[in-house]
Amino acid sequence: VQKVLSLRFEPSSSLAALQTLSSFYGEGNSVDQRRNLRYMIENENLKLSKEFVDDFSNVESAIEDMSKRIADLEGLLDTASSQLQDSRDNTHEVLARARKLNLHKKHTTEKKEVLDLFSSRFILSPENEARIRNSDTPIDDDFFRSLKQLHRVRLEARRMLEELNDSSSSSTEGGGVPSTPSSTSDGANSSHDELKGGSHYDAALAVDILHQTSDLQEIAYERIFVWIQRQCKELVSVASDHEAEEEVSMRIKKGLHVIRHRIVYFNHSAKEISRVRRQLLLQRFHETLVKGGHASRPIDIHAYDIVR
Repeated sequence: VQKVLSLRFEPSSSLAALQTLSSFYGEGNSVDQRRNLRYMIENENLKLSKEFVDDFSNVESAIEDMSKRIADLEGLLDTASSQLQDSRDNTHEVLARARKLNLHKKHTTEKKEVLDLFSSRFILSPENEARIRNSDTPIDDDFFRSLKQLHRVRLEARRMLEELNDSSSSSTEGGGVPSTPSSTSDGANSSHDELKGGSHYDAALAVDILHQTSDLQEIAYERIFVWIQRQCKELVSVASDHEAEEEVSMRIKKGLHVIRHRIVYFNHSAKEISRVRRQLLLQRFHETLVKGGHASRPIDIHAYDIVR
């Protein structure tokens, strides 16, 4: 009793413990109840343990359910991660291919620009070539424009050939250079060989262009020569119309200006024009002699007048 009395208890905790302990006895406080106090406490502890186990089983099932969901979520995350990695790999391949295609497109565009520039300078368009070759097409301003384009193409080819000849001659004159180490001389020789091969290719290309366009130029000159003959005949038929005669004469002058580089065609055309002019002069003199002019009487009427 002294030992119990000497103990110090917290008022609140001691009161709660005593109240809990008093609930074990119920209403009575008999000797049997005090003897069975330990048993009752153990039963109460067992009861509390069972309640704790029952309550914790719900928590455990909830935790297991949560663990299962977490495992499922981890599986989904792993699947999503693998799919994301696959998409990254595929995207990387697509981007690499896109960069390659863009580079190829850039090179193709540059080549197309070079080809367009080359075509505009050294190749006659199919429309212009057909206009020159086809004998059914009329010789008009469009024909002369096509022929002008043909002359421009041939001039560009000759200019390229002259530039290549000048560059090759200058490189030949500068061939005597001082001796250098073997590696440097080998590199210089290889570069010189590459430039020489490229210049030979360009020269052959220029010669091919001149050869291909020469036949077309001859066709154009021949057509213009025949056309001038027809214009001379038309000049005779329109001799009475001054405006029409002037128009035909201008067309003939234009044709002569084009074929002046072909001496044979030019001389034949000049002879034909001289013959037609002589014929027109004789025809007009005869008309003036017999019929008279617009405001004059025929010359034959005054033939009796010796003084006149």
